[in-house]
Amino acid sequence: MVKVKIRAFHTIRSVRKKPCKKTCKKPNRVPLATQIKRLRCFVMKTTNTLSKRIKALSKTVSYLLAATASLQKKVYQIAKSQLVMKREIAQINGQLNTLLAPSKAVQSLFESRYGTSTTITTGGGTVSGTVIATGTDFVQILEPTGDIVIIPFANITSVI
Repeated sequence: MVKVKIRAFHTIRSVRKKPCKKTCKKPNRVPLATQIKRLRCFVMKTTNTLSKRIKALSKTVSYLLAATASLQKKVYQIAKSQLVMKREIAQINGQLNTLLAPSKAVQSLFESRYGTSTTITTGGGTVSGTVIATGTDFVQILEPTGDIVIIPFANITSVI
């Protein structure tokens, strides 16, 4: 952060020196040419100081502009990546819905058979019993022996 000092500019009046006690009682006045010379010197120093401050601020502004441009590029890249990810998510959701459609059909089949005797064939064998519960990806069967069997829809090969 650049600290800026502000000076108040006063009008220049003729500067009076204290009266010389030895030779006279009238105060000595500073000649106008000397006052102008001092004023020019003051203006030059102030101009140089302001010029240095302007250069420093110019460098800071240049740096900030470059940083802003870099950040804008990153934001653009992130937005572009986000768009690609949204498309991929939509595609995955479509595939998921396609894969889940058969499960919903199987689920509704078992929901319609709630409380009835059903025989289900799986890769591990045949299970017969009463449908007592249905989930989004499984069916629960109560066998005549009293055993409860949970069968994932993915393992079912046929339903009788």
